[in-house]
Amino acid sequence: YSECDHVVAVSQGVKDGLVSEFGIPASKITVIHNPVPVSRIRMVAPADTEQRFILSAGRLHSQKRQDHLIRAFAAIANEVEVHLWLAGDGGQLDALQQLARELGVFDRIRFLGGRSDLWSLMKSAECFVLTSRYEGFGMVLTEAMAAGCPVVSYDVDYGPREFINDGINGRLVRDGDVAALSAALLQQLSPEANHESMVANAVKDIMQFDIPLVASEYVKLIDRNASQITRDAIHDSAGERLTVQQRELVSRSPLTHNAVTREI
Repeated sequence: YSECDHVVAVSQGVKDGLVSEFGIPASKITVIHNPVPVSRIRMVAPADTEQRFILSAGRLHSQKRQDHLIRAFAAIANEVEVHLWLAGDGGQLDALQQLARELGVFDRIRFLGGRSDLWSLMKSAECFVLTSRYEGFGMVLTEAMAAGCPVVSYDVDYGPREFINDGINGRLVRDGDVAALSAALLQQLSPEANHESMVANAVKDIMQFDIPLVASEYVKLIDRNASQITRDAIHDSAGERLTVQQRELVSRSPLTHNAVTREI
């Protein structure tokens, strides 16, 4: 990081971590969230299924804590007619299947493996759930929101809390609290839940991450840094401070020639 002219962080939490853990000056870090292909997601058709299901996706690993979701699901399985679909591969498959058997919900859970149709599944799911121990951003949540799928997530340090407004466009649950997760799922599945308003807010709010808007933030950042490098180069007659990468950035920037002309 010390060799970088500038660093992009995918969330404010990641930026804070880079400052506190790596000592990078905050002035050298810009937060630009991951882009979401909103228009492409909206064009996808829902999955062809009549089964009512909760969806989660991610590698089957302890970091994703699907065991928390299975326990939360088991706690409400007798209260609501719904299934749990888990998409993803990983080394925790056998352990998660065994846990489902022990809790008596194995026949209510589908282990889907890796899937290429997540957006379609999101459009048919009752809700999408993320129980990760940590996330840099939580891209899969933003995709679910763009698909019009209600989201429920643990309130981990980074990511989800930056775009989920609890009770307004999704639900945030205290990190690691399985009982609270069960309650949030039951509330989300209730006929009285304000699904339409929450989904409408989510679809509107997620537009801030649409690809053209995020791309424009990168263009602005590159142009700002290219202009600074150009000014530095002009005042350094030998040009020895410029690295190969910096020279390439200067040469590609649409601002370079104008900046040079103004300086001269």
